[in-house]
Amino acid sequence: MAYIKLDSWDGETASAAVDGVTFWSEGLYYYDGAEVCGWNRGYEGSYDERHELSATVAHSADTITVSATSALNQDAGDESFGIDDVRVCLR
Repeated sequence: MAYIKLDSWDGETASAAVDGVTFWSEGLYYYDGAEVCGWNRGYEGSYDERHELSATVAHSADTITVSATSALNQDAGDESFGIDDVRVCLR
């Protein structure tokens, strides 16, 4: 799964979990990354950044929940995120 930070993050936490168990959590900042998603909608110098994530978990239930969250505190035109390339494999 890819977690994509967009624009003016200032240390807010991004996280990803499987069945409510966090496997990745990190404070992200506007100055990391590059301008890759078009025109800057946040502050000048606010960049985008793609984080490639993966987790291997033991799982025996009939369903699975994969989640991506943030602790953002501004509107989506200032700080936001996206996810891409989500894959779930059963072995």
